[in-house]
Amino acid sequence: MLLPAAPVRRLRLSRRSLLTLFGAMVLALAARSVLLDSVDVVVLAAGATAVAGLLHPVSAALGRRMPRPAALVATLALVAGSAGLLVASVVGAVRSETARLKRVLPEAAMRLETSDRIGKSAREFGLTQRVRDVLDALPGRLSGGSGAKAVTTNAGRGATILAGAVLTIFLLLYGPRLVAAGPRVLRRAEWRDRVSSVAARAYGRAWRYAWVRLGVASASGLAGYLMCRVFDVPGGVVLGAVIGLGSLVPGVGIMVAGVPVVLLTAGLHGNGVLAFLVLLALQVLETVVVQRRLSRRVLTVGPAPSLVAALLGFEAGGLGLALLGLAAVVAAASVMAEVAPG
Repeated sequence: MLLPAAPVRRLRLSRRSLLTLFGAMVLALAARSVLLDSVDVVVLAAGATAVAGLLHPVSAALGRRMPRPAALVATLALVAGSAGLLVASVVGAVRSETARLKRVLPEAAMRLETSDRIGKSAREFGLTQRVRDVLDALPGRLSGGSGAKAVTTNAGRGATILAGAVLTIFLLLYGPRLVAAGPRVLRRAEWRDRVSSVAARAYGRAWRYAWVRLGVASASGLAGYLMCRVFDVPGGVVLGAVIGLGSLVPGVGIMVAGVPVVLLTAGLHGNGVLAFLVLLALQVLETVVVQRRLSRRVLTVGPAPSLVAALLGFEAGGLGLALLGLAAVVAAASVMAEVAPG
């Protein structure tokens, strides 16, 4: 007995469906083009928002003791003065020490490749060539890279700096009003109250966490510089700055950023184990004393999302995007701590 043949189903595309599909493809390509062309503006706005959010507590604290315009001027003068002093004292040393590191680091790597204990592993890893590749690519990454062409690529251009400064001042002046006005678009009063409460508490968590991490970064950078002086390692200012920036990634940042110090100490003086132990002690101190207290009292930010955001940002657009990635992780973690605590 023959079974009836199953009905054949055919997909029929109407003209309307084809036009809709074609229109969706055109809109997707147009949106992609707009996003690629506007990435500088997006990064500029994000950077100005992060800086304004970081400076607002300082301006608000000064505003309790003086008129608001005077508090804003004092905040900007403090920031400009600190930045100018830092640039004047560090930039020259960074340039000279970076050039010296380009000569010394490959030499230290070559010595490690000829050592008895780890020479074979270092040669198989291609340590010297990898060090040279990193040193060749590092200046471009620090200045912005060629990927997303972040705002850091144009950091030397006055127009970009001026636009960022003007936008930061605007957000310091009117940012609180804009944030307060945002929930008013919601219809229900309980939704407006909930959103306002979550935003206020999340912002409080974020800026307290950020300021503590910046303090830890300053202390870690100073400790890294002193460590280089004690171990007679060249490039102490540069390596200390790298360790300070690396400490912004909790739990693992100091150890990862301190690899060049260990490499130089081992290659130049043969006591890399001691340098590794000092860095490990700094990392444990940061984790136990700082990170645990921050997690209990302010905010919990894990090392994995911070490290991923920093690496992706650095790969895409250099140091500026890496810092913005870390800021985005802190902002997301602060909101999640309010929306879904525990």
